[in-house]
Amino acid sequence: MERRHAREDRDPPALSPGDVRALAACGSLSERLLVIATCAWGLRRGEVAALSVDQFEPAWFDHFKFDADGPRIVFSEGRKNSPGRVSVLYGLETLDAGDSSPTRIRRAATCSRVRPPKAATSTTV
Repeated sequence: MERRHAREDRDPPALSPGDVRALAACGSLSERLLVIATCAWGLRRGEVAALSVDQFEPAWFDHFKFDADGPRIVFSEGRKNSPGRVSVLYGLETLDAGDSSPTRIRRAATCSRVRPPKAATSTTV
């Protein structure tokens, strides 16, 4: 007799178009960096909260080189179920905008969620 075990679908559900619009319309640089770190780079929220400047490579005098080949984030060997390096192929323009240090990203990661912007109100004359 053959035994078949039902496997539940472990893939997370895809974002709806409304979810994507809400994420793309982040109200602040901190929120945008949080979305990029979690969605584009694939970091967990706790990893974003624990980021430090020395994890960004390559560095030049304690600063991340945005124009370098192969920019990446390097994690310790204890990173569970994930690679020890994450390529930063998307979002460099946001990371390079103003005060976008890992400290700023960490502050954004402490938010419980990314909130969509308030709806605009129109007035008629």
